[in-house]
Amino acid sequence: MIMKDAYEKRIIAYADIISWRNASNDISQFNRLYKTVKIIEDRAKKFSAEIKKVLRDTPGVSPKDIQEHSCIEFSFFSDNFAVSAPANYGQMIFTVMAWASHDLLREEFLVRGGVTIGDLYHDQGIIFGPALVEAVKLEQEKPHYPCLLCSKELGRYLKQTDYMDKVVLIDKYEKLVVNIGTIGRPYAEKDLMQIIEEKFSEAEKFADKWKYLQEMLPRMFKTRDYSQ
Repeated sequence: MIMKDAYEKRIIAYADIISWRNASNDISQFNRLYKTVKIIEDRAKKFSAEIKKVLRDTPGVSPKDIQEHSCIEFSFFSDNFAVSAPANYGQMIFTVMAWASHDLLREEFLVRGGVTIGDLYHDQGIIFGPALVEAVKLEQEKPHYPCLLCSKELGRYLKQTDYMDKVVLIDKYEKLVVNIGTIGRPYAEKDLMQIIEEKFSEAEKFADKWKYLQEMLPRMFKTRDYSQ
């Protein structure tokens, strides 16, 4: 048995799917829930040990790409998931979370979460450490709007990078949040906004949450980068 005696400094995003409990109690939502879980599972599989091995054994893949992909960990259980990477590869976390948010929005689910940097152990589904505790605490911070809230420590770290403006922005409540609009094909904004506007008019209980994203998403897509 391999024993570890130290954490690794990693950027971690922890997310929860809003309204999952209500949907789980409605048998008519079964197929939708199953499809959504499969979508998250497919995201997680992209960073599984098996896929990492395939990538390492594939001729022509650069060592840089192999290293970047192999250091990302993705764990999930039903309605919540966590993604992490060593701090020096942290930009990928924001890309993965943006794609996951897009996937879930297309199934009419909102995502709320916390993102931070700190001590963490995360390997093949095993995850623990102070950074995870902080990320969960951020996810639970009020108000519970559908955003990926960043910690102050993460904000300080990002100021030292050359990619901060691509991955985060200040929201309407003066909070630093992940910019989920920096990835996606040109039609993504229109596609997602149509879903948001339809849900905003239908979902009375969560109307304030859909309204938040309705206001924020156009701002996020102003800095989108279709090359990713």
